[in-house]
Amino acid sequence: MPDFYESFKVRAGSNVQLMKRMFIAERDRQYNITVDIEQLENRFQYLLSDNPACAGRFLCDDFKPNPHDDSNITRCKNEANEIKLKLQAIKDKISKHDDSLFSENTGKLKTGLSCHHRFNSDKRYYVTSSIEKDVDRLIEDLDKAFAKYRGAYHIGSKSKTSEARKRKEQRKKSKNRRLNASNNRRKRACIIFRSLGGEPVELCYEPDIYGIQQIDSVDEETLLLFTSKTDKACLRDLFDSHCFMGEAEKQVHDFCFT
Repeated sequence: MPDFYESFKVRAGSNVQLMKRMFIAERDRQYNITVDIEQLENRFQYLLSDNPACAGRFLCDDFKPNPHDDSNITRCKNEANEIKLKLQAIKDKISKHDDSLFSENTGKLKTGLSCHHRFNSDKRYYVTSSIEKDVDRLIEDLDKAFAKYRGAYHIGSKSKTSEARKRKEQRKKSKNRRLNASNNRRKRACIIFRSLGGEPVELCYEPDIYGIQQIDSVDEETLLLFTSKTDKACLRDLFDSHCFMGEAEKQVHDFCFT
């Protein structure tokens, strides 16, 4: 900002504190706007890259659509539109500030504010003539890529693929639910087995497989604590795995199966 002093000294006169305060305020304003524009430029350049999540590969002349490219193209276009909206917000902010530099009565630039006005004009022109045009061009290219996708895949293909994927995900979720339910039931059975005097190893309680000692005596009061449907189902699992013997086996059988 070397021209700030030349333009603003007419307004500040010999007031050094005013000059210093206004310099800091304008320096910060210009810095923040410049950084905001640079960040959007970097974001835009990343969007143009060949990263699988970006739009670069859709812009090649030899681009050949894949079945799920439509969602990726749409996402990249949404990203480009978001960048465009933020650029417009910066331009609006600059324009609002620039309007405040002019006198409402005469419409002329106020004394000592030529540095402010020059920065506003330069940045507004740069955004409009450079990055904003590049973003518009990208949006047009993505529209062409989407048209190429629609030409390669008939209208019903996406829905069929989506339905197949949905069924696959539902089967996977159902399998996971069954596994979780089985693990939770086995955990509960181990808790009951331990409460009745058994000694499970991790989630294992089968004497025939792991050599765990069978229970030959069960406390009746403890057994009566497990009256819920889930607990009785776990007791039946323990019974079927031969975790009980002798009198304990008869007690558990009568409790669970009668």
